[in-house]
Amino acid sequence: MAEHPSSPAQGPPAGRGLINSVTDPRPTSPEHAAPILTTIGYINWWEGTGSKAHQYLQLSLDTDPGYRFARLTDHMLGAGIIAGWNTNKNTAYRNFDMP
Repeated sequence: MAEHPSSPAQGPPAGRGLINSVTDPRPTSPEHAAPILTTIGYINWWEGTGSKAHQYLQLSLDTDPGYRFARLTDHMLGAGIIAGWNTNKNTAYRNFDMP
């Protein structure tokens, strides 16, 4: 899959159907790109990769600075809030190799 030069690096293939299906949503209108990019950022936060989540949220805000869910999620990251399940090694997201 081709990667856009300013897009965050793609993550591992396990559980990434949505993310891998979106290569560069920015050519669509901002009202459609911002929710996609925000969702990908939120999934990355959920998985415990806050830096990558922040990159997607910034792309979302670049396309639509007024998209409230992206702004809220970015503020959450900026405040250092992490998903509760990622603080416990038994419940943290793990990347399992899929056949």
